[in-house]
Amino acid sequence: MANRRRFAAGLGSNVGDRMGYMRLALAAIEQIPGAVVLAASRLYESKGWGRRDLDPFLNAVVAGECEDHEPEALLAQLRQIEDTLGRQRHEHWGPRTLDIDLLAVDGEKRDSETLQLPHPWIDRRPFVYIPLGEVADLHPGWQQLARPHPEGRAIEQDTVPLADAPAVWGRRAAPAGEHTFVSRSEDETIAFGRQLAWGLAPGSLVALNGGLGAGKSVLARAIAREMGVTGPVQSPTFTLCRTYELPAVLLEHWDLYRVDSEDELEAAGFFSPESSGAVRLVEWAERCPPLMEQALVQVSLEDVDADSRRITVRSAQGTLPFAFRLPLMEGAHAT
Repeated sequence: MANRRRFAAGLGSNVGDRMGYMRLALAAIEQIPGAVVLAASRLYESKGWGRRDLDPFLNAVVAGECEDHEPEALLAQLRQIEDTLGRQRHEHWGPRTLDIDLLAVDGEKRDSETLQLPHPWIDRRPFVYIPLGEVADLHPGWQQLARPHPEGRAIEQDTVPLADAPAVWGRRAAPAGEHTFVSRSEDETIAFGRQLAWGLAPGSLVALNGGLGAGKSVLARAIAREMGVTGPVQSPTFTLCRTYELPAVLLEHWDLYRVDSEDELEAAGFFSPESSGAVRLVEWAERCPPLMEQALVQVSLEDVDADSRRITVRSAQGTLPFAFRLPLMEGAHAT
């Protein structure tokens, strides 16, 4: 088995759908080949650092493991995520959709034009060292990195936990290819959908299967709401697809109940190159078996009684995404 390295990265966003960019960044880090997210801090809101004329930032620190390749290779992957999510680099310390700083890779040291490890400004930035402290137990050297410099302490009041942030990040258990639990109310199904949304990066496909009235549309609406859809989320049963252009990503909600072949799906534009980066929620996906193998997750809903649903989450790739390695939402019942 290849050696693994632990890394910590700081996330920040102050443009547009800040929460959406943070959610997509976390999901995209999870999908770096060979990487696994172990923990993430709470979300914090902070004033602009270096410039006081900037809109407030959302910040967090994520910690994970990656294959034993050079830190420069990991940095390149993080830069690619920034670019995919619209990062512009025209202005130093300027506004940005997404900023990802590689803070530490184990105890590695680097000092070059492209990478410094550990990051030299951690102790002067409360929006970095405060959330880093929440995950610092993952490596013996990181507690020292999270100790603040007096310059940082002087501006700590500018960094505060984000009120009402979704509680979906945290320490993860071992990867699994399937998880089943019972949701005993629509509210629990909605809470599950909100959690699922945090595992979806651009290009993710979610296959939603189950009989009529099993809760597929409830789950799809919950995901759409968590991703930032504020208007009506209507069923696409008769339109085949409804599209929501969000600031950070395109969301497509499909219903294949009336689709009889893959050719019909192709004619409807499902395989269009323009949709390759969209997050797609597909109800009745089992009617097109090839989609089941393409899905990031397959979600099956079965009636248990009038109020309860058994929800089974599977991965065709053998490892479920980030959200399902966290403790399930409060109130849900694992089986």
